[in-house]
Amino acid sequence: MKKFLSIVILITLIIGNFTYFNLIKNTLSRDFLFKNQTEVHFKYKNGEDATRFILSILKISESENINISQYTFLDERAINIYSSNILSASNIVLKNGNNPNGNGFLSNDKINSKNQSGEIYHPSEYWSIKVYNFEQVNNVGMGDTFYIEGLDNKDTYQAFLNEFEQYGEISVNSVNIGWWNYINLPLLLTLLLCIIILCIITYYYLMYSKHKLIVNLIWGNSKLSTLNSLFFSFIKFAIYIVFIILLILIVYLISVQSIYLAKFLMQFTIINIMLVGAIVLLMYLFGYLRIKRIDKPLAKNQVQSQKQHLIVNLGIKLVLLMLCGSIFVSSYQSFQTLNNKLDSFEEWGKTKDIYKVRVGLVSEELRDDLKMDRLLNNKFSAFYEQGKINKEMFMMFSGNFQRIDDETFFYKTYLKNDSQINSPEGNSVEIDLNYLKLNPIETVQGQRVEKEVISQDKVLNIIVPESKKSFADEIKSMYLDFFHFQKVEVANMYNEALNQPKSNIRKKDLHINIIYAKNQQQYFTFDSNAGEVKSSMITDPIAIIYTGNVDTSYIGARLTSSVFFNDKTKGDAFNRIQPFIKKSGAKEITHVDSVYEELSNEITTLKWSIYQQLIGTLILGLSVLAFMALLILAYYRENLYKQLIYYVFGFSFWESSKAFIIYNLSISFLSGVIIFLVSKEMIVWSFILFIICIELMILYYIRQNMINKDIKSIIKGEKYD
Repeated sequence: MKKFLSIVILITLIIGNFTYFNLIKNTLSRDFLFKNQTEVHFKYKNGEDATRFILSILKISESENINISQYTFLDERAINIYSSNILSASNIVLKNGNNPNGNGFLSNDKINSKNQSGEIYHPSEYWSIKVYNFEQVNNVGMGDTFYIEGLDNKDTYQAFLNEFEQYGEISVNSVNIGWWNYINLPLLLTLLLCIIILCIITYYYLMYSKHKLIVNLIWGNSKLSTLNSLFFSFIKFAIYIVFIILLILIVYLISVQSIYLAKFLMQFTIINIMLVGAIVLLMYLFGYLRIKRIDKPLAKNQVQSQKQHLIVNLGIKLVLLMLCGSIFVSSYQSFQTLNNKLDSFEEWGKTKDIYKVRVGLVSEELRDDLKMDRLLNNKFSAFYEQGKINKEMFMMFSGNFQRIDDETFFYKTYLKNDSQINSPEGNSVEIDLNYLKLNPIETVQGQRVEKEVISQDKVLNIIVPESKKSFADEIKSMYLDFFHFQKVEVANMYNEALNQPKSNIRKKDLHINIIYAKNQQQYFTFDSNAGEVKSSMITDPIAIIYTGNVDTSYIGARLTSSVFFNDKTKGDAFNRIQPFIKKSGAKEITHVDSVYEELSNEITTLKWSIYQQLIGTLILGLSVLAFMALLILAYYRENLYKQLIYYVFGFSFWESSKAFIIYNLSISFLSGVIIFLVSKEMIVWSFILFIICIELMILYYIRQNMINKDIKSIIKGEKYD
């Protein structure tokens, strides 16, 4: 039984340290981002200039010696930090290299990139951190939330307000995220389970050590010295384990050159003193209670019969199984809840490398000068055509499906009658051929829509769901009006202003190519404010396919809000389209926005929670298996001589262990019934079936191992412990 108790102490210390290691890494990661930071949120005025705003940030950072940062989540593990004053940032500590210049960046890991200027310290390998100078924020887009170090000074705060009140409303909040938010609940429950098992095994150990206790008491030893004789070896064992754990921690932290060595060591020393203290306290408490029981009159201290002892064992097993099953079901339910939430964001996984082209403030003169407006639209069109070829740039306009609230789309607020639902102003989106590569749509014949597109100057291609086939004539008429307006009437407004010949294309010269698609097909909007809540999908709209055969003002308007491209550099997206901007002359394009960033905080939180849940549940499962084996071992050790008799007389595994197997299976089944009645979760039966199968294998293995080792040792007359 000493071996069992030692194993339980070992498991308890390992899980306790792992739980705390997980917690401290998470809290240090929190401190890296939020310690000594003030959160500032802007509600911008309409039409604010991002370039001017960046200049203000750099100006105030230099004059007040503060650091202003924007955190951008590019996927569930990648964070780009854009800092205005890296030298004054207390959380950014160089491991090697130099602070970045230009397009350079710092990272917490070595990245195969010529732009990496150095490495920084970070407590967790889970996160991939890149730190850029603030000027590079145009590669991901300006956000509305910033974290400022040094704003707690009254004069600095006032100077900040004086500089930035011109840009809109400012709200300032302190960042306080409690450490308890980072506790891995399944791991904590597993640790509590370990402590319960420790109490049970200690109880068994004291019960089997009754004769040692009585002898010590008869010799006149005190209760404390009696318990010391029993538990001193376990205390030494626990201390050795703690030293080994601390040694492993030191080697690990030195190997990664961590600056957190002192903090880790100090906190782990404290937590291990607490763990060992709790273990010793529990063992001595149970020992004291056991001695008190021995001190009672013999009449009141009857020895339990083997049958009574078995009932106690099975009762303990029932409680443990119900506890383990409840923790498992709770973890499963939490995991399902998190996964269901994450499933609603499934399509957003496609946006990790997608960026939206953004245009800065355009001169107000353009509103009254069609000549300048035409020139700008032509530049935008040239930029789009280059991007379409070289960066797989695509268009998706879903303005009609902007959500006014969770139930109402924008187009429903202005349509006067139902017949307009199928018009370009109604249930419609605008896309191009590159979009269809990312979001394929099938025709009613089962082939891809692109194969039926007619790329001719006088043909407008539209995708219509089969369910709207009965409205074909009405749809064709409305879209013919739309096509003629965009191609001829708009162009002639510019031609008239520029004294150029007007287009004489008649409406009857134009053609609408309707491509019928299967019903219930979805279009992803790449816009968190459009389409269905969470999924941002639109089901069965009419889709206009842009092929460049209308006036350039069309793509000019769409470029300001609805043109996207793919870039995998995770921080250099705007720089990658600079050649197209330079070649087309479209200098009004000032930055790009990360599409993923729109919902990145929510997605990242969910995926981090799932990651923590999986770790905890895995550790719990391994612990349950280990403790099942210990309890079975305890039974066979208690019934060793009875099993010896069975073995000598040739009893089989089933014959020698039939009663124990039946009782155990019954207890497992009973615990399953109780947990199922409470939780109503079918997964309970999978859990119980798994437990039963594993239990039978453990039973068989332990019994055979006992025959091959323990019983044969006794038969040979060897000393057995």
